[in-house]
Amino acid sequence: MKLICAGYPKTGSKSCSAALREIGFNVADALETIECLGPTWVEYIEGRAKIEDVISKYEQHNFDTNQDLPGNMLWEELYRALPENTKVILTVRDCDETWFQSWSRFGEQEIERAAIWNIDVQNIIMKLATRGWMGPKMEAWIKIMLFVCDRYWYSSWTKIYRVSTRINEMRSKGNKDFMKQCYRKHNLYVIKSVPKENLLIWNIKNGWEPLCNFLGKPIPNSELEIHPSGKIKKGIRSSMDDFSDGFPDGFQDSFPDEFLTLPSSTNPSRQQNRRFEICST
Repeated sequence: MKLICAGYPKTGSKSCSAALREIGFNVADALETIECLGPTWVEYIEGRAKIEDVISKYEQHNFDTNQDLPGNMLWEELYRALPENTKVILTVRDCDETWFQSWSRFGEQEIERAAIWNIDVQNIIMKLATRGWMGPKMEAWIKIMLFVCDRYWYSSWTKIYRVSTRINEMRSKGNKDFMKQCYRKHNLYVIKSVPKENLLIWNIKNGWEPLCNFLGKPIPNSELEIHPSGKIKKGIRSSMDDFSDGFPDGFQDSFPDEFLTLPSSTNPSRQQNRRFEICST
């Protein structure tokens, strides 16, 4: 691997991938991870493989750059296993408030997209996927998502099945404060850990020049395009959409009450972002 992308979700990762591909890098983004890398990542996070095995899988498929989950969150494991001069890109937004608004809008869009009545079918499908009902690739991807949520954010949302409850929880001040803090801590930790000469802190709106100067590449004549992640992630959702269309009338009524209520453990203030305890704001 030549390059590590350590940017948080919703910081322009899809635009970053498109830009890197245009200047000659072979990026493994979310779709490539699902297709080629998911099972190996799962073996690593479950302790059945080494990070070197993950890197070897990237190289086996001729990927020289990671993007999106889980590599952006496990960037340090990749970084420590690669040569000291490996370069790191940290994509950022203007501020934590701008980032959270993008994060929450995308989250609401995905919740509503997978809803039937007021039931969050996405959560149901995720549980089926972890049991192998949607094939090994989707099973691995969902396991990766759940691992990242549990380790870096909080996993209680996977126990909420009422759409309105999930959206209200996402919009709550407690969740907003918690997620903004997670975003700031992640960025501070990357900045603290990577030597300045090997780190690019890049806001996509600043265009090609910072990226190309950092990587020693000529600046393309074309304008850097912004790629909305929602369009790209339709490929991930297609099998879920097809599956959810098949639920019969009355399906909502078959759920016990505990599936439709907010668990008491969802208070973000009770959750510990274990990875970044050493950082100070």
